[in-house]
Amino acid sequence: MTSVDAASSTALDTLGVLLETVADFWPEAEVSVESGRRAPSGADTVSLGIAPRLSAPRLLVPTASRRASARSLRRFSASASGRDAVTRLGAAGLSGVLGARALPDRIVVRRAGGASLVGHLGELLGQPVQVSIGVGNARVNRKPVLQLFDARGGVLGWAKIGDAEQSRADVAAEARGLRQVSDRTWRHLEVPRVLHESSWRGLSVLVISALAAGPTQALRDPWARPEAAMEELSAAFEEPARDLGSLLWWEEQRAVLGRLADPGLRARALSCHEALEESASRREWRVGAWHGDWTPWNMAVTRGRVRVWDWERFETGVPFGLDGVHHTLNTHTREHGASAASLHAALARPELSGDPVLADLYLMAITVRYLALAETSRGEHIADRGLTVLDVLAERLSARGRR
Repeated sequence: MTSVDAASSTALDTLGVLLETVADFWPEAEVSVESGRRAPSGADTVSLGIAPRLSAPRLLVPTASRRASARSLRRFSASASGRDAVTRLGAAGLSGVLGARALPDRIVVRRAGGASLVGHLGELLGQPVQVSIGVGNARVNRKPVLQLFDARGGVLGWAKIGDAEQSRADVAAEARGLRQVSDRTWRHLEVPRVLHESSWRGLSVLVISALAAGPTQALRDPWARPEAAMEELSAAFEEPARDLGSLLWWEEQRAVLGRLADPGLRARALSCHEALEESASRREWRVGAWHGDWTPWNMAVTRGRVRVWDWERFETGVPFGLDGVHHTLNTHTREHGASAASLHAALARPELSGDPVLADLYLMAITVRYLALAETSRGEHIADRGLTVLDVLAERLSARGRR
């Protein structure tokens, strides 16, 4: 398949998922893709512009409000390339002036007055809402994420929707994590608050408060880690220092690996777990919490405070420093790819090479996460990366054993 064919296939997949998502949200309505400079209107019609363009759909934007449309287009996510980020900012400016004409392709919902998820969200928030809708690229944890606006285009918050087994688990996990962190007083951090948690026609619904987003630190300095904020998060849940083998988290890692269906893969991963425990048991570990997916595209720095979202991987009772390793590796692999060579290069960076055992503990945690996800629905999207990380960890453990 050529790169052009692959891009077209991806676009069709995303457009298809967006159409299915809209149909699920308005199950009694008629949903179609339409084009034209004049958006359809009417009390029973919802028009959602396709952004940044029909050939590369990323986001559905409410066209009824120029203010909501422009704010939606400033939304950034991990799936936005540099080109798309520029396109969205340009479209946001045009949308504020031209309205629907800035996005001529759209998904139109007719007879939208019946039961709908958007109606349910309005009931939760006590007022009618408009939404933008994104689903992200095809991946194991793909789920709809909605930005919520009032009738005048003011931001009310965000809604995350669990529409499959894994995404429902992620939504529930994020709600638990946010409740743990949002009742703390933070000096360096700012986190969303849970506003509502409910279900609607089999969908899990989590509504959280809005955090300001925009061009993140990654666009200016890919290697800068928010060390003070990461330290603050870990220290807020600090426990007495102790050896690795006494951590419930470490035992849970072993238990997950022991349930892998592939016996060869299970044996290899458990062997790495055992070898790493022997290496890591020579010292006591400072124990706290980690966000679990702290990357430049899951944060923004505003007035010296680090605003962080996507808390579904939050864990306590883990060694200090895992978030820093995750941040560095993901920033590097986003730019250089996720090959074994790229991972080895990232792990050789000065900020990671000083504590190779901590880096290996991180690799083990991510191996466990990826291999477990690979055995769930849509797991094919993460399986190869899980094997690559396991390969890198095994190579590092073998090299250390030969020293």
